[in-house]
Amino acid sequence: MKRDKTGQEFIADIRARQSNVVWPDVVINGRRVDEPVWKGSPNATIVQRIGMGLFGFFFVALGVVMLSYGKGEGSVPAILISWVPLLLGARLLYNTFRRPPKIHRET
Repeated sequence: MKRDKTGQEFIADIRARQSNVVWPDVVINGRRVDEPVWKGSPNATIVQRIGMGLFGFFFVALGVVMLSYGKGEGSVPAILISWVPLLLGARLLYNTFRRPPKIHRET
């Protein structure tokens, strides 16, 4: 059966729920996300690696589409701009496969 919370317990519960959405915690959580993406992480989970791989794939695909459009139209600015998503996607894909997780087997 659920018991009623006192005022102090209620306030503590609200603060605990909001701890990830207020200023200092947002910066810490953002760093936790950005570090595996930009530097690669040996401890990234399979879900994180799949996510980085998908983002990398979509950026590379966007760059290829922009590059083909730029070459078809003969537009030098479009060709130059297409290198941004291509390089970003290549970086993400490199970090996805750069450091595979180490499997410790006991014999």
